[in-house]
Formats: sequence, structure tokens, C-alpha cells
Amino acid sequence: MAWYSEGPLTRLAGVAGGAIDDVRSVRKAWHWDTPRPHTWPEQGAAVPPPASDLGWARVEPVRSIRYLIQHVLLIPFTEAMTHPKVEGREWVRELKRPVIFAANHSSHADTSLVLHSLTDQARDRTVVAAAADYWFKHPILGNIVSLFLNTFPFSRTGGAQAQLHSSSQLLKSGWNLVLFPEGSRSPDGRIQEFKPGVGHLAKETGTPVVPMHIQGAFQIMPRHQQLPLPGPVRVRIGKPMTPGPAEGSREFTARIEKAVRAVQSHYFQVGPVVPWAVAGVGAVATQSRVNVSFGPLGLGHMRAGSTAAQALKALLAADTQPEVRQVALVDAAGNVAAHTGTKCIPAAGHRTGDGFSCQANLMEKDTVWDAMSEAYSSAKAPLAERMLAALDAAEAEGGDIRGKQSAAMLVVTGTPTGREWEDRIIDLRVEDAPDPLAELRRLLHIKRAYETDTQADKLEEAGDKDAALEKRREAMALAPEMVELRFWTGLSMAEMGRLDEGCRLIAEAADKNQRWIETIRRLVAAERISQELAGAIETRLAAATRRQ
Repeated sequence: MAWYSEGPLTRLAGVAGGAIDDVRSVRKAWHWDTPRPHTWPEQGAAVPPPASDLGWARVEPVRSIRYLIQHVLLIPFTEAMTHPKVEGREWVRELKRPVIFAANHSSHADTSLVLHSLTDQARDRTVVAAAADYWFKHPILGNIVSLFLNTFPFSRTGGAQAQLHSSSQLLKSGWNLVLFPEGSRSPDGRIQEFKPGVGHLAKETGTPVVPMHIQGAFQIMPRHQQLPLPGPVRVRIGKPMTPGPAEGSREFTARIEKAVRAVQSHYFQVGPVVPWAVAGVGAVATQSRVNVSFGPLGLGHMRAGSTAAQALKALLAADTQPEVRQVALVDAAGNVAAHTGTKCIPAAGHRTGDGFSCQANLMEKDTVWDAMSEAYSSAKAPLAERMLAALDAAEAEGGDIRGKQSAAMLVVTGTPTGREWEDRIIDLRVEDAPDPLAELRRLLHIKRAYETDTQADKLEEAGDKDAALEKRREAMALAPEMVELRFWTGLSMAEMGRLDEGCRLIAEAADKNQRWIETIRRLVAAERISQELAGAIETRLAAATRRQ
């Protein structure tokens, strides 16, 4: 059975304790003529010329031995030292053709982190370009890293045509390539200018490039440090890129570098940073290379009487890098002002309308902000749902080239009450999720149900118990999955003397979680309900349980 199948060998190789059995299986009963998976590219030369490319590392039994080494040693060690978080793995989960992985380079740990972030099938079909003058200066060292990492020597000092030939042969043979376009490790952890070779290779071979950013590796093992230190690492994978028909190699390389930098800034936890709003004052959204101070400062200008345009002018005049900022303001009168800097990463732009602005950067297409504007303007729904429609429209146009991570929604009342906690009627945040818009929609759905239940509380306090009960039923209908709403609605019914109907709802909640029974007892202790009512509820619940 081939190593890449779902047979016993693969499963045993996944854990260290099965390593001995796997090696024995390889030695005693390996079938080297097993057909390639039908999803792989057409068979090419396994050992591209010249011989110095170490083609022996890409044939059996070496590939199987490397699989064991990586699963028993390399991957567990990487996880133990860095606890890496990988974002965007969906871009490499089902590769249909060879690609070039282009990553920033700040540490010797980068290669193992890139390989760790790939799927098993992609990893086995991936070759790593390693500096010939460093890793292959001593043949023994070169052979070891080739065995462990499937490297091939890549000259940093010349022989461009030979490098292009050997690299293109690997790609044509169905292998992915890992390249570090900076050429050497960063001395300070910051991304250096990319060399044009990656763009030239991709354009000459028609190979997609997958941008990757490794964050935290420099702190683990910077230049001149011999042993790694434990620390957190995040690997972000971007959407595959292809060169445009009229795009030159250097221009495509520059775009790849921008994409890697963009993946670097792929935003976690936008909620505390991007949206700012105060009832009766206005709202601010600060984006792109975010200047967080634009939020409170913009609100301060508008609170002092400035229009949105005047506040924007003041913000940009005081900023040292307005060309990389994107910011929009809406004042209390509905005036709108927006700015997209000339050096915001494309596609970037904005569209303003009557009392609103739609802005975006790092988008797949330059049609995003117009689509957002159209969706927002045409939606016949409350403000929050219109905003969600605009976000859905952006995603439908291709969304962010980095993928998806976080989302936030902030809505305040138009007229201030003097109680800021009541003026913020919606404040929802999805800090880190595979599909943040779906999660934001779920949270808004729950928020609407609890808003309705809060209205019931106010009606009950005003003495209108029948109207309150109707509102609670409405809240349950909005979010039937929320067990708590069933409990409180049932309790309200019981307090109104409708014990049987109320106890049925309480029993449904208790079936999901028996702690709701204890909650009834604690409500008695807090003098929220009487001991008699609690006893009557528990008696009915016990009788219902006995009948089951």
C-alpha cells in the first residue's frame, strides 16, 4: 500500500510510537510501483537535471523515510516549540496544480513552519529552495537537509538561467516550490525588498504564487542564534496570485511583496480598532494602515462642532502618513467625508452616499465599494441588517485578498439619552473566526431576540404582563435555540398563574441543562419569586419526569 493512501501505514506514521513499525514495513514489504493518485499532475522527470539538484531526495524510498522523519520529529518539535496558528489553510487544502509558496524570511525556523502549515499531500509534493552557498557548502549538511526538508540548491550569487531551468523543471514535474524572495534572512525581522526572480519564474512557467507571512519566527531564532527558543508563531496564507498578461516580472514581484505584507497585516480583532461612534456626535471608521487615534480624535472634532469634512481635514493635516490611511466620518447631521490614501494597498477605494460611506482596501476587485453601496442603499431593513447586506456584497465580489478573520458592528442611537450604555444599541464583535460574517449574522440574530426580551422586561415593569408575555413569545420565536429565553418566558407564565404552560417551557430548558432547576431555588433565595411558586414548579416538573 502506498504511503500517501489512507491505509495502516499512514495512520501509524502519525504518531511517534508507530515509527518502528513503519520503518519495518518500508524495509520488508514496500510496493514501489503503486500508481500515482489520479489528482496529481501528469508524471514528469523525478530527477530534473543537473544531478546537483539532489533528485535522489524526491524518489522512493527517500520520500517515505522523509515522511516518517517529518511526522515523528519535525512537525511535533515545531508544534511543541511554537504552537503555530495557521490562517488561510483553505487556499492550499486542495491544490489542483503546482504552486510557488513565497514567504518572508527572518529565521532558520521559517522552512519548518511553512511545511507545517501545509497539508500532508501538499507537503510531500513541495521542494524548498535553499541557499547553495550556505546549506550545500558541506556535502554532508546538504544531504541531511535534503533528506529532512526536500531541499535543492539555489544560487544567490549568479547562474540565473540555470536556476530558472532547474526550478521550472521541478514545477513541470508536479512539485511545489518554497521560495524566500528576500534572498536571505532579515537582520531585524522586518520584510526586505523581494528579488525579481520569483516574479520571473512564475511568469515564465505560468505558475500561481501563494503569498505567506510568518510572524514570530524572528523572536524564536534570529540570525546568529544557534538554538531556537519557545514562542508563539502565526502563519498566514493568502489567496494564490497569477501575473497579468501585460505585467512584467518586476511588477509582479512587487505585487507579490505587497501581498505578503498584506497577509502580515491581516487583521485580528477589528472591533476595538476600526469602528468608533457616539450618539449625537457621529461615527468614524479608520482602516488600512490604521491610525487608531483617528477614532477618538475624529469624534472629538465633531463633538466640538466640526463637520465631517472639517474633522477629516484636521486628522489628515496632523498625520505623518496620510497616504497609507483610509478613514471615513459621518457627523450627526448626516454629512459624510472619506479618504483613501494613494499608497493604500489595492484594490482600495470608497463610495459615499446619503449619510453613509462604504470603504475597503486590499480587496480582490475594485468593484467592492460600489457593490457595498448598492446593497446598502437597496436593502429594506433596519440599519444593522443594511450594514450586514453591504458586507455580504463585498464578500460576493471576492472580498479581502487575505481571506477572512474578524468583523465588528457598532450602532448608536441618533439622539443621545445621556446614558452612553443605553445609546450603544448594537456592539457586536467577531474577533477571530473562519467565517466572521456568518458568525456576525448569528450574533445579530441573537441580539434581536434579546432586544425583544428586554422590551418584555420593560412592559412587565410597567405592569402590562399580557403584553410582556407576547413579547417573550416573540423573542422565543426569533431564537428558538436560546434555552434561556424559554426558561424566563415559562417563569413569567407561572407567575401569571399559567403554571402548566409555563412549566412545559421550564421543563424544555431543564432537559437541556438541569442547572435551571437550581436557578429556581436561587431566585427564591434572592426573593425574586416566592417559595410557594418555586415549590409548585418543582412539583409539576417532578411529576412530568415520573410520567416519562
